[in-house]
Amino acid sequence: MGATVSRILIIAAILLMMPACNPQIVREEVPVSVPCLGPAPQAPAYQFGTGEYPGETAASRVLLSDLNAAKAYAAELVTQMAGCR
Repeated sequence: MGATVSRILIIAAILLMMPACNPQIVREEVPVSVPCLGPAPQAPAYQFGTGEYPGETAASRVLLSDLNAAKAYAAELVTQMAGCR
């Protein structure tokens, strides 16, 4: 009978401690890498500084076309980077 009483007391003690072990759900934010939207844009082939100097007017036209190509390339890169977040 003594063994039965001690088993009941042990079980009662365990049952009384169980509410202290109540598991709580904790939300963890983990950054996950996301693939980009598509392939990386191809860098433009700049024309300024290649070959002989063509003169001021032609050089300014070449610089303007290089600037426009650089702006388009930068816009594509920004779009790609926005998709990788």
